Amino acid sequence: MFAVRLPTGESPVTLFVFALGVMVALVPEGCPPPSRCHLAIGVRRMARRHALIKQLLAVEALGSTTVVCTDKTGTLTQAEMTVTQVWAGGVPHPVSGVGYAPSGEVADAEPVRELLRVAALCCDARLVPPDGPREHWRVLGDTTEGALLAVAAKAGLDPGAEEAAVPRVTEFPFDSTRKLMTTVHKSGAGYQACVKGAPVELLARCTDVEWEGRRGPLTEQDRAAVVAASDALASQGLRVLAVARRELDGPRPAQDEAESALTLLGLVGMPDPPRPEVSDAVAACRRPTSASSWSPATTRSPGRRWPAGWGSYGGRIRSW
Repeated sequence: MFAVRLPTGESPVTLFVFALGVMVALVPEGCPPPSRCHLAIGVRRMARRHALIKQLLAVEALGSTTVVCTDKTGTLTQAEMTVTQVWAGGVPHPVSGVGYAPSGEVADAEPVRELLRVAALCCDARLVPPDGPREHWRVLGDTTEGALLAVAAKAGLDPGAEEAAVPRVTEFPFDSTRKLMTTVHKSGAGYQACVKGAPVELLARCTDVEWEGRRGPLTEQDRAAVVAASDALASQGLRVLAVARRELDGPRPAQDEAESALTLLGLVGMPDPPRPEVSDAVAACRRPTSASSWSPATTRSPGRRWPAGWGSYGGRIRSW
């Protein structure tokens, strides 16, 4: 083995160690020690690259890996959501401020105050104020919901007071099939369902629209305007959610009843910036593929915001 590999130009010391290891491995009882030694060397090399290996066999698996699957939110991106756009009635309302602190404002907030109130009610997350001068506002729960609570506060709403005024009585959690989340609240003498979710799925369940305090039937022209606005926000790299509501007669409606005949209130868009070190990692892949349940435009957004852009890596987009 030493003589065969010598013309390859490798170090004679390395070739000798390799040949010696093969000779030892020919004896069954001597096979485990050199194998473990080689794997341990691999663990040390991975540690130098800031990769932690818990099991020796993982080094062998990494050496033969051909496909790497990774989550996008929080892995490729920073998972720090901030609502930057609110859309209703064909009018965009830019939002200032960064992070989960309720500092900033919504441009012309009055027409979208009900939209943001319903969005905040349909949240399980909580915002936690800083404990000291070096602390920042943080979110307990889903970061998307944290961004919704923050933008509601920027519009002059108190999410805690709003929930106390219309207490929640039941909930239909989000799932990847419906792509919606619904909460039911006691509102005066009746009940109200607050719904948020993917624009396409939620729009299909809407029959009415309420913009600037005026309610009317959702026409095909309105639907086209909502779809165009959603696509425009997604093309800017924003994660887009639609918000709707409906009045109910009882506190325990069926899920289909609570999520049908809805009144559309508008859209919210929030960016999730990519991590700066991800660009080089994706560039090292031969053919990256982005698979997401979000719209294709939103799925492309992290790659478009990398320095080289997603398309220059020969990547593909899959959305469902």
